[in-house]
Amino acid sequence: MMMSRWLLLILCLCAGTACAGEDPLWAGFTSPPQSARPRVWWHWMNGNVSPDGIRQDLEWMQRVGIGGFQLFEASMGTPVVVPQRQVFGSPQWHESIRLSAETAQRLGLEMAVAASPGWSATGGPWVKPEDAMRKLVWSETRLRGGVRFRGRLAEPPSAAGPYQDVGERGTFRQEVALLAYPASPGDRPLVPRDASSPQGAVQPASLIDGLYADAITLPEPDDGRGSWVTYRFSSPQTVRSVTVGLLGSHGFGAPTPPLATLQSSHDGRTFTDVALLPATGSPVRTASFAPVRAAWFRLRIERPAVKGLAESARFAPGALPLKLPPAPRGFALSEFVLRGEGRVHAGEEKAGFATVPDYN
Repeated sequence: MMMSRWLLLILCLCAGTACAGEDPLWAGFTSPPQSARPRVWWHWMNGNVSPDGIRQDLEWMQRVGIGGFQLFEASMGTPVVVPQRQVFGSPQWHESIRLSAETAQRLGLEMAVAASPGWSATGGPWVKPEDAMRKLVWSETRLRGGVRFRGRLAEPPSAAGPYQDVGERGTFRQEVALLAYPASPGDRPLVPRDASSPQGAVQPASLIDGLYADAITLPEPDDGRGSWVTYRFSSPQTVRSVTVGLLGSHGFGAPTPPLATLQSSHDGRTFTDVALLPATGSPVRTASFAPVRAAWFRLRIERPAVKGLAESARFAPGALPLKLPPAPRGFALSEFVLRGEGRVHAGEEKAGFATVPDYN
C-alpha cells in the first residue's frame, strides 16, 4: 500500500513536470529568447583589461543567461592591477576590442560600445570644438536708453564648466543672439551697508559682482550648525528674489551639496525663514518669493542630513574602491545677491544646467 502511494506521487510529479515543459509560457520564462535576456554595462576601468579576463567575463555572462553588454570606458582613479595597462585608442586596446567582438559573436552575445571614453558624454581629441557639445553663456551691459551707444559690450565668459564662468577656460565661443530690453531699477543687486559672517566682516562687493568662479570660504564648525553671511542695509529693503553661488564638486560620486536658507530680521537678532534653496547639482541657485521688507537678511548654509554616494559608499571584501571626491570642509560662497524684483524660480535647473529629482 505504501509502495502504491509513492508510485502515485512520483507519477503526479512527473506529469506536472511534463505539463510545465509543454507550456510555451513556462518554457519562455525558464529559457527566454535572446531578445528578452538582460543587457549589462561592461566597464573597462582605467585600462585594467587582459585577454584572459575578457574571455572569462564574457563566458560568465553567457553562462548565467545575460544576452549582451555595452562596453563602457571609465577610470575614476581605479588602481592598475594588470601587468600592462591598455590605454584607450592604443594598438593593444584595439586588439582587445577585436577579441571582445569575436568572443561575443562566438558566444551569441550582443555587443555595443559606448560613444566615448568617459561618462555621459561623446568626446575625444578627434572632436573639434565647433562640433562638440556646448552650453549657453551670456553677459549683461546696462545702457541709458534713447541715445546711440558706441562702445564694446561686455564679453561673455568662455569657461567650459557647468555654469557661466565656473570651470576651466574653453577655446571656443560662438555668438548666438543679441537681446535688448527695458531694465527695471529693481533688477539691480541690492548693495548692503555691510556684511558679516562667524569669522568677521565680509566684503559684499565680491558677492554681488555677477561672477561665480571666485568664492570666499566659510569654515564649517564641528557642531554641524553650518555657517552664515548676514547683510545689513541702511534702511529696510523690499526683496523678492535671491541668487546664491555655492561651489563644490559635482557629478557622479560627488558629496551632496549644502542646503541654503534665506532669512530676514527687523532687529538683527531674531531671524525668520524666507526661502529655501534646496541642494542641487548647479553651482548657482535662484529662488523667488512674496515680497519681504527688512533691514537684515541672512543666508544660512548647512549640510543636509542625507549623505551622498561619496560619504555612504561601502564595498564588498576584495572589491576595488572608487576614488570618490572627499566631502569638503567649509562652504565656498561665490555670490549672495538680493533683488527687489522676482527672477525665474529655480531658473538654473529649469534651463538644464543641473538635474533635480522632481521637476514638479
